[in-house]
Amino acid sequence: MHGYSRSRQRRSQQPCLRPLCAGLVSLVGILSAGSGDCSPGSSRSIPDSFIHTIALVTVLALILLPLVPLAATGNAPFLDADFQDVLGIGTEAPGSSVNLDTFTLIWTVIGSFFLVGLWVRRDMRGTLDRLGLVRPTLRQVLLALILGVVMVGIFQGVDYLLTEFFAASGITVTDENLVGNLFAASFTPLAAVVASISAGLGEELAIRGVIQPRFGLLLSALVFASLHAYQYAWDGVIGVLLAGLCFGLIRKYSNTSTSAICHGTYDLVLFALVMAGFTAI
Repeated sequence: MHGYSRSRQRRSQQPCLRPLCAGLVSLVGILSAGSGDCSPGSSRSIPDSFIHTIALVTVLALILLPLVPLAATGNAPFLDADFQDVLGIGTEAPGSSVNLDTFTLIWTVIGSFFLVGLWVRRDMRGTLDRLGLVRPTLRQVLLALILGVVMVGIFQGVDYLLTEFFAASGITVTDENLVGNLFAASFTPLAAVVASISAGLGEELAIRGVIQPRFGLLLSALVFASLHAYQYAWDGVIGVLLAGLCFGLIRKYSNTSTSAICHGTYDLVLFALVMAGFTAI
């Protein structure tokens, strides 16, 4: 989730993004076969092999293709009221997202491990190092928790400014009611916790663990933002991009475990605010 503006929810964990992340690690699996790895947070913008060239093209496609519907219509595909009615979005029982989130997280984790070369190019320890999964220190855990809460406040302001700017420019902004329909199945305590874990670990593993060490901070953040273009208009996508850069910096200067804790905390705080009635979608 990513901030609020005029009581609108912003979140990185979304119904469409979760299966997309599972598919994402499959699409970019080819990058694990490239010649050597980058150090965490570094960027390899110049392909050093045919395999790496194909991987780079794949990542660029993941950035550009999801933006096509948004660019063509000016609005996110899943923010069309008629489309939501056809799919039954918003009619799901509260808490019904638990199974989907759980299984998607499981397959995202499994896919990420194998697609960076588990038992092919690396043993388990090497795979964990490649993904940036470590046992975080107490200091890292506390920092991640604090940053997750602080980011909620920051992105409330960022979201408001983006909404005002795009609205003043005559550009369609994200419809808060239609966004709310997308998350109807996640607003129970258990579903919120599971969704936050799924977002925190699954998305960070796929984006910051698999992609960022190979292609750098900016490209990984662009993939992260672009995959949200199915649920948010341009104001929301830009907000997600900025949040993704923040998570990427945490990953760059610490590890994926720390960015995952921060991301999960961020989402869980937003869920709590909604369910406590402090804000409405």
